[in-house]
Amino acid sequence: MKKKIIIAVFAVLAVIAAAIIGVEIAKNNKETVTAETEATTAFFSQLKLPYTLSNGCEIAEIKSYNGPFVEDGSDVEKTDVFALVIKNTTGKHFQYMTINLKIGEKDYNFKLTTLFDNSAVTVLESSGAPYNDKKIDTVTLTQSVEFSSDPTVHPKELEITVMDGLMNVKNISGKDITSDIYVYYKLTDGDDWFGGITYRASVNGGLKNGELRQIPANHFKKESCKVVFTEYEK
Repeated sequence: MKKKIIIAVFAVLAVIAAAIIGVEIAKNNKETVTAETEATTAFFSQLKLPYTLSNGCEIAEIKSYNGPFVEDGSDVEKTDVFALVIKNTTGKHFQYMTINLKIGEKDYNFKLTTLFDNSAVTVLESSGAPYNDKKIDTVTLTQSVEFSSDPTVHPKELEITVMDGLMNVKNISGKDITSDIYVYYKLTDGDDWFGGITYRASVNGGLKNGELRQIPANHFKKESCKVVFTEYEK
């Protein structure tokens, strides 16, 4: 009788041990499955988007681009260029930033200028490198510079009218402007910006009070560009 009781106790203990082992195996399998799912997601979507950079801006989208390559000013037609959509809702205006993506042994660099708060821009890989759908190993914000003061077009000092390839700049400040005047503009993409590049047109030598001068703005297209800010020494 005692022998049967001992055997029964061992049987119960074996069942309990099996149940505990089963729970641990299930737990470990669940963790493994989760890791595999995350890895698969990372492979197909590149990153868990939106991906927040260290300055608070976000990589909102990763995509391939076909069309004029604007980042070097050449406008050469290219296909399948690596592109990012960067969104800024930080409350800050960024003058310049550079982003590095590393995929295996390959570096992809994205340089963008003039990204205002509550705006987004499509930026192309700076060398025009083709889109890579492999898993991204690292994302690094290598540079990030804010505007030292809020950028402005100086509407009380300068009157700017635009046309394709040209701008008329008039001094309405009530006094002479003796320094060079720089007019910065960007390409638009609907309500967003297109291209990391910001173009610059110059009024060399400034303007006398009331003077108007026409200057070249080679990349300006009235239907797809906008003046973003102006600079001169006061």
